[in-house]
Amino acid sequence: MLPIGTLNQLTVAALTLHEADDLDAMCGAANEALGRLVPCDWPLISLATTLLPNVRFSFSPHRSDWGRFADESLRHAHEDPVYTARLRLNLDAPASVTGMITPSELERTGYFQDVLRPLGVRRLLRYLTPGLLSFRIELARAEDREFTDAEVAVVHALGRHLDAAAGALARRHGGSIPVRGRLHRVQTFAWLVCDREGAVLRADRHALGRMRAALGPGVPLDRIPKAWSDELKSRDRGAPATPFWHTLRGQPMSVHVAPIRPTPDEFSVGFLAQAGPADPLEPLRGLGLTPRQAEVLHWLAQGKSNPEIGIILGSSSLTVKKHLEAVYHALGVENRTAAAVVALEAQRIAGAR
Repeated sequence: MLPIGTLNQLTVAALTLHEADDLDAMCGAANEALGRLVPCDWPLISLATTLLPNVRFSFSPHRSDWGRFADESLRHAHEDPVYTARLRLNLDAPASVTGMITPSELERTGYFQDVLRPLGVRRLLRYLTPGLLSFRIELARAEDREFTDAEVAVVHALGRHLDAAAGALARRHGGSIPVRGRLHRVQTFAWLVCDREGAVLRADRHALGRMRAALGPGVPLDRIPKAWSDELKSRDRGAPATPFWHTLRGQPMSVHVAPIRPTPDEFSVGFLAQAGPADPLEPLRGLGLTPRQAEVLHWLAQGKSNPEIGIILGSSSLTVKKHLEAVYHALGVENRTAAAVVALEAQRIAGAR
């Protein structure tokens, strides 16, 4: 049971999150509350860039280089037991790294030597929230003092409120999140774990529903789609674990398949789909574009370069460039930025209906 004073502060912090009208304000309030309620040297709240296209988000006002930790730690993610447990869908709460392996075991890893030690980190509490945006909350201590059960409970409660507040904010804005004065369309993310043959072993609470929406009625959900299974086999042979694009029933999805190293017979499958209209290209075709021009504009608005769009659509960069010239003419704009603004606004309006 948390002390009355802590509960009161937690309640005030939660109300502040739900009253915020911008992601920066919301995460700033959460970060401030974490630093006040759980003694630590560096609280960090970060967000996967892919969940909000074209937004780089990492919030930690206490130390400038701590923000880079979110990226650097991914190089050794398989050595972090908290991250691996979450990846395997066996953990849905905050946990301390040294609560899962001993400090001496941690110090023998590249994760400690290359990432934690240069930052002076001795204890790290991590929480990957399970909600709409999947926030990553991390609290670090330079001293050799473990986080208590009460401190973990505070992080858990505040993290769930952060999830809920972000979801409510997105609903108020028709599936978009205000960030620094602009609305950004939220992508929906889901995770599942499968075996080498593509059979689904575990799935988070979002995954099967989103697979059903993508695959259509009557398709079994006990296996991943064949294209994903082919990628799994490629990863199993040592191919780089990079995301790839795949379209299901006209819905473009970014899919990431990677082996889970501590359990070599299991594979993590994460997939992203744009929230909003069932067909994200429909509002773009409504701008007077051909189907191919609408596809090119859609990927341009997601921040893709001409070569990347060419790979996605199976075209050359030169062909993509010619399509874009036609798009600019049809929209009456002069450059990529202006075209992206028109596209995102058209999709935002369609999603809000």
